[in-house]
Amino acid sequence: MSIANELRKPLRDWQAEGLDELEILARYITTVDEALCKLFETHFGEHCQSACLLAVGGYGRGMLHPYSDIDVLLLVDDTTLDEQIASDFITALWDTGFDIGHSVRNVTQCIEESTDLTIMTALFERRFLAGTTALNQSLNNALVDHTHWTAQRFSEAKMGELRDRHSKESDGSRRVEPNLKTAPGALRDLHTLRWIGLAVLKTGRFEDWADMGFLRQKEADALVEADAFFNRLRAKVHLFIGRKEDRLTFDIQQRLADANSGSNDNRAIERFMRQGYYHYANIVDQLAHLSVQKFNEHFISHHVDAEPLNDRFVLRGDTIHVKSNDVFKRYPPALLEIYVVTASDPRIKQIGTETIRAIHDSLHLIDDTFREEFVPRKLFMELLRQPSGVSHQLLRMHRHGVLRRYWPDFDKITGLMQFDMFHIYCVDEHTLWVVRYLQRMQFSKYSEHYPIAARVAKTVDPALLFMMGLCHDIAKGRDGDHSIVGAPIAYEFALRHGVGEQDAKLVEWVVRHHLLLSTTAQKQDISDPDVIESFANIVGTKERLNYLFLLTIADIQGTQPALWNSWRQSLIRRFYHLSASVLAEELNTDELIDRRRKLVREKLCNSMSENEASSLLSLIGEEGLRSNSSAEMAWQLERIRDNHGEAFIELVNFDDHGSTTLVVHHPDQPFLLARVFAELARRQISVLSASILTTSSGNALDKIRITDRQGEIISNPNDQAMIKRWVMQALDAPYKPAVARQPKNTQALKVDLSVDFEPLSDTELRMLVTAKSQPGLLAAITAAIARANCNILNANIASFGEKAEDSFVISPADDKITTSETLRTELKEAIREAISELSHV
Repeated sequence: MSIANELRKPLRDWQAEGLDELEILARYITTVDEALCKLFETHFGEHCQSACLLAVGGYGRGMLHPYSDIDVLLLVDDTTLDEQIASDFITALWDTGFDIGHSVRNVTQCIEESTDLTIMTALFERRFLAGTTALNQSLNNALVDHTHWTAQRFSEAKMGELRDRHSKESDGSRRVEPNLKTAPGALRDLHTLRWIGLAVLKTGRFEDWADMGFLRQKEADALVEADAFFNRLRAKVHLFIGRKEDRLTFDIQQRLADANSGSNDNRAIERFMRQGYYHYANIVDQLAHLSVQKFNEHFISHHVDAEPLNDRFVLRGDTIHVKSNDVFKRYPPALLEIYVVTASDPRIKQIGTETIRAIHDSLHLIDDTFREEFVPRKLFMELLRQPSGVSHQLLRMHRHGVLRRYWPDFDKITGLMQFDMFHIYCVDEHTLWVVRYLQRMQFSKYSEHYPIAARVAKTVDPALLFMMGLCHDIAKGRDGDHSIVGAPIAYEFALRHGVGEQDAKLVEWVVRHHLLLSTTAQKQDISDPDVIESFANIVGTKERLNYLFLLTIADIQGTQPALWNSWRQSLIRRFYHLSASVLAEELNTDELIDRRRKLVREKLCNSMSENEASSLLSLIGEEGLRSNSSAEMAWQLERIRDNHGEAFIELVNFDDHGSTTLVVHHPDQPFLLARVFAELARRQISVLSASILTTSSGNALDKIRITDRQGEIISNPNDQAMIKRWVMQALDAPYKPAVARQPKNTQALKVDLSVDFEPLSDTELRMLVTAKSQPGLLAAITAAIARANCNILNANIASFGEKAEDSFVISPADDKITTSETLRTELKEAIREAISELSHV
């Protein structure tokens, strides 16, 4: 057994004894120190005066988690040290079984390499373990004389690292599966504060900062408490998993919630994360920003002249301050006014730390009386009407505790997570991201990102749009449909803030229907005139459509930025244009189909006779015109002509679709679609939608929209050729399910299988299957439909994280009508059986 495993053996016993995780970590690091010191003494013996062993990194800070890396610096006097001894010692370190990060340097090399910020940081928090203290003291003396890193330069570099990390994490990390080290508000923020404190205040202990007057005692206590929480939690995760793991994945959250409360249902997990992780992350985030601002002020001359901004605020440099600490007590609306002033003056970049503290101390002034007064409401609307800075000031208000105090409904969604793979942010953070994206649409510098939305944004009232963004998820976490429950809340909120009755009803309508455009586009065939007409009838006006379009884009991006891929962009934009055309021209379904037939005929007649065009159009009938744009249908019919009506497989990229269209023209046969889907799943090709048509000649004409595994179009000719070959081979072979192992973190997520029906006519039935998303699912469902002796007319594939919501329009192949309970029962059982088999293959 390795030394590492030997030293870890008592950890679970200590945990079983009920020892606090911090006490376990303290015992563990002591045993590791002793082992490494013994190893050093064994190898160096009489040469101990030629080197010293220093702990760096987290190990240097005196915090070592069970499976964390162990970073050490072997500081040597290379004039007297035998290099072989050092080499043998490093080899012995690796043989311990720990993940060792090591460096071997003399004092001069340490100084030379300390121009690197990471190395300088490690030297700051080194801890002596064994060997000669004289070498360590020499390094101390050399660092004192070293002038590359002044306190200001070092702290500014560390603040830059913090900003860069926050920006990266906010854009890419799964905030509902946060990283205990690197996520905003987690351990690395605490480490950064300590590092800056070591440079500026000569101590990284938060308790000392309170004694020095840098922090208030309650602020220092809060940071100490948060630090203890995160280290306990990280230790628990390591002990649960039995390896290094810093991400709170869903399966780990489930185990932690169970250990904490004896329950691991979704509510218990959400409660554990909200009251534990997010509570302390918010504290650290808030105090980290305050501390960073205070460190900044440490280097600014206190003799900068104060420029009056109004009767309550002054500007020093780029920082706004209250004229006196009792400003908020004397005039409570200033608690909102400060954000309006900051947003309206581009010179203001910061809010002073004493002003932030005065805000915190005055939050109790925001009570029911305050909320009912005219001036605060007017100020809130003033903020929403600012030409820039709205989202940034709302974030500040939230960080300072003002927003959730002013708006109790917002407090209810603060830290509220959803136990799924679709939403990567808590509801409050998601909401603020939505407002940020809505604001970007107003700025010309983002017009390339929002070519259509930027034009539409010029037609709406930004303040109403931001209000819709703030309110759209305000009822999350409550019983019932959050859109329906939230609509009257949004209406009352708008009225309270002076919005007229008509505009308040507009806000209410958009909040109630904020998912309509997205779900319709993703779950139904937007080429179908019936779908377009039905949607347009619900929306009613171009004004509603414009607000809905903008909010939909921001909502998708704010849910998970990666969702706003070329496919969804194309889908939402095309559906917007189609719906706008219907609203503008008031066309009905028959008129839309007639127009499409005319356009297809015109396109075909550019390359063939009218008789040929008529013959080809007769192959597809009205159904073909329903499920395809005129350009798509004309292209497919031209391919049928080019291939003389024989079987073919083609791939094409239409300019505005954001996906690749796979067209399969083949004699119709059972399990044809299931074979295609299974092969695509085996090749990790994503299916987005499918339109299935049987021509009058008995051939299947299937149009399947696909992307590669990154969600991008497939444009490489070689890749297209391989896909065509794979699909053709699959059509000549028996159906075989396609399966792959599920990611471990999603195994904790439960999705109940449901199969729901909506009769469209006596011969057509819409079936919605909700199931756990997994490789091969689509092929399994389509195979089950074939087994139930039904034909698929159309399919729309939608995945929301771990949940798949796939919609199929089907028609019984026999004489059964769609209202038949026997048919529905057969379909449900076939699908349940197919998915069950898929899970056990």
